[in-house]
Amino acid sequence: GTKVYYLMNICLYPEVISGDNQIGTLVSKLLHMLLKGYNDDGSDNSCDHTLGNYFISSCFEHSLTTTAHASSSEDSKNEKLLAVISGTPDTSSRMMRATVEFLADFCNTFIEFGAQYQLFSDVVIACLRPVFPAKLQSEVLTRIREMVHLLVVSDADNVDGDAAVKSTREAVSSCIRNGVPSINQHVQRDAGGLLDLVCDILRRYTGEPSSFFWYYSIAIISRNLSGAILSKTGMAAFKRRLANCPVASADVIIRTTSALLEMGPDVSSNRIVEVVFKENATTNKFLDKVDMNSMFNQWTE
Repeated sequence: GTKVYYLMNICLYPEVISGDNQIGTLVSKLLHMLLKGYNDDGSDNSCDHTLGNYFISSCFEHSLTTTAHASSSEDSKNEKLLAVISGTPDTSSRMMRATVEFLADFCNTFIEFGAQYQLFSDVVIACLRPVFPAKLQSEVLTRIREMVHLLVVSDADNVDGDAAVKSTREAVSSCIRNGVPSINQHVQRDAGGLLDLVCDILRRYTGEPSSFFWYYSIAIISRNLSGAILSKTGMAAFKRRLANCPVASADVIIRTTSALLEMGPDVSSNRIVEVVFKENATTNKFLDKVDMNSMFNQWTE
């Protein structure tokens, strides 16, 4: 978690450094290596939040050494640092606040000039992994919501055909929990606030229906909608979230959800994303209307 923080912190360096292609490529590869072993398997206690917790504590620790606290003595700072370093750090409100401030600085840099560089997209995508609290995922998406169409997966634009699809699919899969949450399965739902935000951004989305965010949003919505149908809970919330959903995204969500319902709750994130890609590839590009209400009525029967 500490290493991940300091790698991400490179994005706050001057553009001559953070925008350097060689530096960015190296940092992205290191970031991918560090995060590779932290994939969620879906159960309530399975998602290893150790990395996320240490990331948060590193933000807090660094903020103590860079920010002047008039009311804090040096001894008090040392005590706080000791509390952070010893044992597994918790996610207290002060630690979370320091992390939010760091991510705000990162997002401001992303908006100012970072969106044109691959490293910044890689950092955003990394922040959407389940090992990080939903509050932080929402914080990043909220701040860059008008620019999510610019998120690009490493190598996806530099290779052709199947290799590009594979890179994007792997990136999306890393951000999706395993399993469909149902009442009989110990599988986590994604936070309601995050789902509200993703649906709201998708409703106004003007990017290509083949971008990282498109696939990510369809996957996370369909996964949780399937869980709501299976458990017969939360349907009203989803009906509200998907109101006025554009035809193209509504069509893919409906068909992906229907496919997941046939597969049952025990399905990996890789399989969920495969279904999204398959259904997106076969969507009717000329469809001018989708009756979402009738589908909800059918699902609740």
